[in-house]
Amino acid sequence: MEKKPIPMGLGKFVPLKNLPNLRFQQSINVTVIGIIHLLDRSTDRLTLEDEGFQLHVDISLLSNIKWLGKMYLIIGELNKIQEQEQALILTAKIARNVDGLDLELYKKTEYQLDRFLKNNVRNNRNTNMRKY
Repeated sequence: MEKKPIPMGLGKFVPLKNLPNLRFQQSINVTVIGIIHLLDRSTDRLTLEDEGFQLHVDISLLSNIKWLGKMYLIIGELNKIQEQEQALILTAKIARNVDGLDLELYKKTEYQLDRFLKNNVRNNRNTNMRKY
């Protein structure tokens, strides 16, 4: 069976604990970071864990994930599982081993970047709307 490429946009970083609060209809692209808790190559699935929260990840498009207990940054498409109301699954498109990353510092940096971009976009809109 030939695997077809999946179109991809840049995914916004979302901590695993915030995933249940996301509001979306079909699917959204996200970036998540966590430690591989379970890895099952026979089903191409893994479970990512961070701060006690878990996410199931479909890794059928990847071949570079090999190690349990390592921290990975994964970019992919987040979908709701139809059979289960609150269940989510991430179809991984890109995965990178980031073992050794200071996760708290990374999260703070992402938060500050989001704040800056929101303020910058708002200020640019106001500037562009002014009439001279």
